[in-house]
Amino acid sequence: MDCAPINPFPDIPDPFGHGQRAVDFLRGLKHPKSRLPGGAFQLDPWQEKIVRQIYGPCDEFGNRIVQSVVIMVPRGNRKTSLAAALTLLHTIGPEAVPGGEVLLAAADQKQAKIGLQEAIGLIQAGEHELWRKGQGNVRFDAAHQIKLQEYKNRISFPNGSWLEALSNDAGTQHGRTPVFALCDEIHAWRKRDLWDVIDTGLAKVDNSLRVTITTAGRGQE
Repeated sequence: MDCAPINPFPDIPDPFGHGQRAVDFLRGLKHPKSRLPGGAFQLDPWQEKIVRQIYGPCDEFGNRIVQSVVIMVPRGNRKTSLAAALTLLHTIGPEAVPGGEVLLAAADQKQAKIGLQEAIGLIQAGEHELWRKGQGNVRFDAAHQIKLQEYKNRISFPNGSWLEALSNDAGTQHGRTPVFALCDEIHAWRKRDLWDVIDTGLAKVDNSLRVTITTAGRGQE
């Protein structure tokens, strides 16, 4: 019997299956506040479509075509949960790069910490069963192998990658070379210094990706 997952969006190109594996990873997460069976992470159809549109299309060498994404959603649509899940996709998921720098950038320290805590919640809710596909289903023990450095707003992972929360209201952050950057609520950013640093850093890394996710609002163009 063929137990392959059904793709509800067959029109979205996915020649190497990267879109499907991203969806599979996100669906394999658990959320501490989920009401789904087993505490499964809730990935709504509109979210799944976005994920497939980002990670599915590739060139003939398997490199992702999409490099920059802007997602605008109404309030109450679990924007923070999706943002945190995407950062895990790039740290312990199939999009992870050993030693890769992943950034979660927000308007202020409070908002940045909310995103980081959401990622921590996903890790803890997974009961230490998160793994990176393609690496022999290596288990990542959140209690012993995933190192949380709260004073640095940073999580370090066994593959050498790390997730760090940054705020737009902090000092200048030079020397960044992220493989993935999640920019949250940019309508509330009062200056573009951090945006420029992230933009410059992403350009230095092959196959890097920036996802900007925000609610509708007025701010810097």
